[in-house]
Amino acid sequence: MSVWPVSRIKIPPYKIFISYFLISFISVGLCNEADQDAPAISSYNIHLSRNQLEQAGIESQKLLEKKLNPELVAFALVLNIQKLLELKNQLAIATTRYEEAKTNFGQAQQTLKRLLNLHQNKAISKRKLQIQQTAWRAKKTILESSKLQKQAIIQNVKLNWGNILLNWISDSNDNNLTRIISGEQSLLSLNLPVNKTLALNKNLIFIHPAGDRTKAKQAEFISPAPQSYLSSQGESHFFVTQHGFRAGLHLTAWLPQQKAISGVIIPGYLCWSYKEDGQPNKL
Repeated sequence: MSVWPVSRIKIPPYKIFISYFLISFISVGLCNEADQDAPAISSYNIHLSRNQLEQAGIESQKLLEKKLNPELVAFALVLNIQKLLELKNQLAIATTRYEEAKTNFGQAQQTLKRLLNLHQNKAISKRKLQIQQTAWRAKKTILESSKLQKQAIIQNVKLNWGNILLNWISDSNDNNLTRIISGEQSLLSLNLPVNKTLALNKNLIFIHPAGDRTKAKQAEFISPAPQSYLSSQGESHFFVTQHGFRAGLHLTAWLPQQKAISGVIIPGYLCWSYKEDGQPNKL
């Protein structure tokens, strides 16, 4: 007799009784014919010949070792970038005002230096110099005010969106935000479970709105998110995907982990149902 690895067994229910009967018959026959002093057959091993396996409808398959990269399941949210666009416009206006105020202040400072030289040489009156000094102070106040306004907007963006997205809205030549506005891409907030961190050197995750891993799309890491956009106490990170999703859509996310694990993949069993005449029907 030969020993076959019983790693996948496909037995129709109507053959189960036959299999048990065949095994029981063989065992009883062995017990009747064996000597009383013969060693007992181990209850942990079943030895069947090839013919017996075929008669019982048993099939076997050798399990092979596989490497599996485990994945952490988390949730993501497609962000509405309306507030980011508003901050972009505010920053553009504040930057224009600041640049204009800086130019006006520079001109006023050059004029003041020239009048100071003229006044020292007694070429102009003190009154004219004082008027220019007043204008210079006014230009300086406007410059400092516009600078503070610009810095306040920048801090607001950093606090809520981080440095990378600040660069996106600050650089007029950056197309990342343009592609999101056009619907070519989507900005995501990935929210991890508590006490979980994003694996190093893992810049890609997989996402799907219905939780179907086989149809998941890739998303690329952007930066850590300063705040969470879901009711989660874990880490949050910004990702961008090359697929346009509706803002506010909740997604299932799969995060590849660093260490691969070894094991075997157990094949699925055949499922059977019964027809009205009692015959098995393969599903």
